[in-house]
Amino acid sequence: MRGIESLAQVLPATEAGTSLHIMNRLLESFPANYVSAITIGMAIGLLGCIAGQKWTNEYAYKQCSTKTATHQVVTISSFLGDTKYCMHNRTLHYGPAK
Repeated sequence: MRGIESLAQVLPATEAGTSLHIMNRLLESFPANYVSAITIGMAIGLLGCIAGQKWTNEYAYKQCSTKTATHQVVTISSFLGDTKYCMHNRTLHYGPAK
């Protein structure tokens, strides 16, 4: 953890504060905190992806609601959930192209 300690030395005391020093001491004394930090970071990232997916699904519905004659909402399943796309009907032909 020499990198974070050197960062605390570079920053003024008002910016570095004591919280960075306390966090360094906790990470040095409990190596399991590294694992929990990575796990919590992955969980936050995954939740962010799920929230972003819900936003893009709503956006696809809004886009297709004004183009009902020419576009259709298509759903694709993934590990994050269902993904919705607004696609033109010409791309949705079933069977061989004519």
